[in-house]
Amino acid sequence: MAYCIVSCDGGGIRGLLPALLIQRISSDIPGFLGNVNLFAGTSAGGLVSLGLASGVATGDIVNLFEQQGSQIFTPYGSSPGSAAPKVKRSSALTGPASDESWWDWIKAHFEEILADIVFVKYTNSGLHTLMSSLLTAPTLADLPNSVLVTTFQLDQPNSNNWAPVTISNLPNDPSSATSPVDAAMSTSAAPTYFPPWQHPALGYCIDGGVFANNPGSVALAAALNQGHALSDIVMLSIGTGSFTENVAVVPPPANYGPLMWMLPIPFNSSPALPLISILMDGVSSVDALVCKQILGANYLRLQVPLSSAIPLDDYQDVAQMETAANACMTGSTWTNVESWIKQKFVSAAATTGGA
Repeated sequence: MAYCIVSCDGGGIRGLLPALLIQRISSDIPGFLGNVNLFAGTSAGGLVSLGLASGVATGDIVNLFEQQGSQIFTPYGSSPGSAAPKVKRSSALTGPASDESWWDWIKAHFEEILADIVFVKYTNSGLHTLMSSLLTAPTLADLPNSVLVTTFQLDQPNSNNWAPVTISNLPNDPSSATSPVDAAMSTSAAPTYFPPWQHPALGYCIDGGVFANNPGSVALAAALNQGHALSDIVMLSIGTGSFTENVAVVPPPANYGPLMWMLPIPFNSSPALPLISILMDGVSSVDALVCKQILGANYLRLQVPLSSAIPLDDYQDVAQMETAANACMTGSTWTNVESWIKQKFVSAAATTGGA
């Protein structure tokens, strides 16, 4: 019997991309979502997966990223009771002018840079309000569909050690007692962007992207652990956009210390917080390679090409993502994608008597 998995990467506001692709697929192929056995996600992909597993309309999930970005990314210090940074910035830092040395620029703006490094960038109050409205079931066990999200536990009470963990409603998983809201907040607590989320049972948790920004292999392992034959497992893995990023040669990376690897602004072709981007992009690519090698023709990876990098908190660049997604969903390549989905997620399920 076919066991169908939809896996969604993390990527902040770029979670709009898998949401748009899934909305289109479910519209073109009515039986698609009903034949998914497991929704798996990390961070923004975890929000998408929890929404789908809860039976939330795809349009409402799209709206979360399309219309609610300013509420998701509520600046730190704007909520009552939060300790605002003491340094006030007159404008966003963009790097030195062409006639200014990097060292002189860093010295001139050191207080502002330090404030961005010391303090979390956003409060999680806006996201929590949105999730509480969208995900209303008491626990994951009450959801109509199976779901798995990744998170990272900062301190295990029994071992005093941090550890990667999953939260799911799969059979015999004690974390099924987790509320969908706690699961959503735990999987999306991206370090430096949002504060850790205090899960009632797991304690402080951060974004699962630190170890599985692409949760495909984690979902595959969970399916195998549930006793499903490898030959029956089918996976649609959806990323949050591909674009060109690298470490800029000016200043040369040979000179990088901790500040440069964690510089909170983009410069040249390097993104803000380049070390975090490297780690998350790297694990996503490796996971896709591993799943493809294991599942072969039963695995399909979807990535929307982007014309330029979109930071995970750039909710003002929704238009570029919509344009890129629409371009991806046209032509023969998209026709082939939907043919694969019809064959693997609908026809195979019907042949085997349902997913």
